[in-house]
Amino acid sequence: MELASRKVVHLHVTDHPTLEWTKQQIRNVCFEEQPKFLSHDNDGKFGPFGRPLRVENAGERVACRSAFDARLRTEMGIRGIAPPYGAPNAAADIERLIGTFRRECLDRMLIWNERHLRRVLTEFAAW
Repeated sequence: MELASRKVVHLHVTDHPTLEWTKQQIRNVCFEEQPKFLSHDNDGKFGPFGRPLRVENAGERVACRSAFDARLRTEMGIRGIAPPYGAPNAAADIERLIGTFRRECLDRMLIWNERHLRRVLTEFAAW
């Protein structure tokens, strides 16, 4: 699915998403083509949000909202973008995509296990 310049480049499922699992998924996606930006939510697994961290990348000092964003910037050159607090429409495109997956696909079938969920979502995204 492509929305202007946004597109789903990776779709994966787990029972217990952790920071290490998330980092591995980003490595898997960025193996061939590296994006400039990564949009993510304000989940606690990305590290504490609050006072910006200053990191140096390619000779320039940049501010990052979390330790996760700082690591993305220094190790991979990807700018992490988290939506601002109290702005529910800031990530409307991903919220709509998730809502479409739920309403049009998942609410209409019985999912047996993680493997089945992954396969159904992958086929639905391709459709």
